[in-house]
Parts: sequence; structure tokens; C-alpha cells
Amino acid sequence: MFSVFGGKKTSRYRVGISFNPQGVACAVIISDKSGNKLLAHDVVRFGAEFEGFVKRNRLKGSKAVVALEPDEYSLLQIEA
Repeated sequence: MFSVFGGKKTSRYRVGISFNPQGVACAVIISDKSGNKLLAHDVVRFGAEFEGFVKRNRLKGSKAVVALEPDEYSLLQIEA
């Protein structure tokens, strides 16, 4: 996980993002004693729309996980 939204503030939200031809797919969940709850989700364009999504959902400083499609990365194994 990394802080894609900048800042060092600790957030109670977890964010998943994925890049696709339509833009950036975002999902925001919160975990509590009763489990995980989906708070927000949307597909937005990178730039002003994405910044608006971050501001509306107060995500600055949140940790994020990026999901990549299999053809978006390659695995290279090397000897220790």
C-alpha cells in the first residue's frame, strides 16, 4: 500500500484504484467492528475529476492499493 493521495495523515479509509480506458476506477471502504462498508465508488478522469473525488471523500493521506491487469506488468525472477 502507498499514499497516492499525499500527506502523512493516517486515515481510517482504504482505497482501491485501477486504471482503465474510461479513467480511474476508485472504491473507498471503511473497516470497523461490524466489518467492511463500501462508502463510495466511481470512475473518474485523471486530473480535476480525480482531485474532486479525493476532496469529496476526504481521502488525503489515505492508503491505496492499485490493481493492475495481467498485461500491465511483468514478473522477473532472479537469483538471491
